[in-house]
Amino acid sequence: HTEVVYSAVAPDCENTGFTEGKHCSVCDKVLVEQTVVDALGHTEVVDKGYEATTEKEGLTDGSHCSVCDKVLVEQVVIPKLPLIGDVDGNGEINIMDVTAIQFHLAEIEKIPAERLVNADTDGKEGITIMDATMIQLFLAHIIEGF
Repeated sequence: HTEVVYSAVAPDCENTGFTEGKHCSVCDKVLVEQTVVDALGHTEVVDKGYEATTEKEGLTDGSHCSVCDKVLVEQVVIPKLPLIGDVDGNGEINIMDVTAIQFHLAEIEKIPAERLVNADTDGKEGITIMDATMIQLFLAHIIEGF
């Protein structure tokens, strides 16, 4: 026989492999049959997430394969938590936030919908003058938070 060698193909995380095989190039007889080698499967590593805060976004837990680096479970961004009392969205609570609520109630300048949750300092439905008062109490150090 005149041997022709089929090289072995190593399996990886997702794909099967094959053992080395041989056949005769003259008569096409299989001399050594190739056999399938099962895929290895992924080696999962957890990518730990973290909670969102008022200062930074968070991430959900995810995972990837330590062998091939394929992402198995995508991490998802968790938006920053609203800073209750920061009505104008500048990252701090000050007298301008009180003014923003007053302007909103007087229908001079509406608070954008995405910041209404920041304006609701008393946790009751709707924005009222009490929400502005709560910020004033906070700024005067009469209360510690909302």
